[in-house]
Amino acid sequence: MKNTTIIEQLVNLSLTKDFEKYSDKEISKLLQKAVSPTVKKYERGTKQHQSLFKKKENIDRLIVLRCYAFEVFESITKGNLHNEIYGRRINVIESALLRCEIATDENICLIKSGFGLSFLSNLRLMLESLAISRYLWEKGETEAIRFQDYMEYQISEIEKTKKQLEGKYDESFFKPYGWISDSKINSLSKLVKKLNNDEYNELFKISSNYVHSSPYSLQKVWEMNQSLNGYFPFSLEDSIRLNEFILNDFLIFIIDCFAEDDKKDFFKLFLKVIVDNM
Repeated sequence: MKNTTIIEQLVNLSLTKDFEKYSDKEISKLLQKAVSPTVKKYERGTKQHQSLFKKKENIDRLIVLRCYAFEVFESITKGNLHNEIYGRRINVIESALLRCEIATDENICLIKSGFGLSFLSNLRLMLESLAISRYLWEKGETEAIRFQDYMEYQISEIEKTKKQLEGKYDESFFKPYGWISDSKINSLSKLVKKLNNDEYNELFKISSNYVHSSPYSLQKVWEMNQSLNGYFPFSLEDSIRLNEFILNDFLIFIIDCFAEDDKKDFFKLFLKVIVDNM
């Protein structure tokens, strides 16, 4: 009878082969061959799972919006960073937008595969990126410099290079979220609340509980209807729309802050056409 589980495959291998006679490389090949039926079975299963989502949802709109986000930023800045026109803030905002674009790329891959539990964590990352960008724009260049210095501090802590910033900032700077100078909003959740969007607040709360291995998230995984909705906590269409809403709001923010007045309506018109009519 053919061995159908990894345990059976490995037990059979250990009974038929004397590992002491083989090199490490030869043992690796034997192991790969022994478990290949399980690997092939898994690959067949995921292909069948993926086919459900390729047929069910059209994600062209999200792809177009993601590409439009890149084009709008490039058109507005024309590659002119680190200058008097845009200042330090736009460098941080560019990085935040890039994180959103990459998160969207990942979400598109998740949609195609039908395994979307990480979709929520990407949405939370996007919300945080938007909230940080809006906050830094409101606070000004000094806060953007503080944010970038905190990045250097974090790098020095991780890489053990110990960048010296002690003389530039007080002790509060070196605490978690120390780059936020306003002590009343010293967390990402509070920055998200500053967006004044109830749907975003609810999304952030839910995604925070899903991202961490909380009792809530562990229970919810069991409740997901994998045959119809994959591993997506929300419906697939709702997940796509939430991704689009955040990208849309981020683009409107960038257009309002940085685009020339005679081009603002032009960029917003095309944005509306993509979001509303595709």
